[in-house]
Amino acid sequence: MLKKTTYAMSFGAILNIILDPIFIYVFNWGMAGVGFATVVSLGIVSVIILYWFRGDTYINFSLKYFDFNKDLLKKILAVGMPAGAESIIVAFFRRIFNHDISYSFWN
Repeated sequence: MLKKTTYAMSFGAILNIILDPIFIYVFNWGMAGVGFATVVSLGIVSVIILYWFRGDTYINFSLKYFDFNKDLLKKILAVGMPAGAESIIVAFFRRIFNHDISYSFWN
């Protein structure tokens, strides 16, 4: 099982290396092309991994066994919302800080 994952991730890295210049220079997307190439290669690898492991794992994903639990959702959100808000705030201030540094450096 580990070999399959290693092969898929290696294929994804090589595919990303191939797609980067195509999206940057052929499609003239610049740095946005790097992001698109990464998303496309990860998507293809995800499909490959899902195909390889469709019945080969000990976990079954099925909505048949899904049971909505309102109390559990509240507990998850009670932990997740503050952590998510903290991440957003840190990213916001990091963006401002990086902008100030780059502005003062280049001017």
